[in-house]
Amino acid sequence: MCPHHPNLLSAYFINDPAINLSNYVVKPLFSIEGENIEIVKECEKIAQSAGPYGAEKKIVQKFYLLPRFFDSYTVIVNRLIHD
Repeated sequence: MCPHHPNLLSAYFINDPAINLSNYVVKPLFSIEGENIEIVKECEKIAQSAGPYGAEKKIVQKFYLLPRFFDSYTVIVNRLIHD
């Protein structure tokens, strides 16, 4: 919906031929934050998490290492809901 927006990470459906990323996260289209994801760095899977999701379609999203403040990471979640 907003390609090349500076505050949004590139995302594709998993079978999209336009994917050209070596650092990315594979995640279910519908899931709770952090469940059923795979992190790929330099085309090699470095981490994955379990969970009850994943039967639906998956997306590939550009990987971005979150900034760390002391012992925690700050995440702002924004869900776009439209009719």
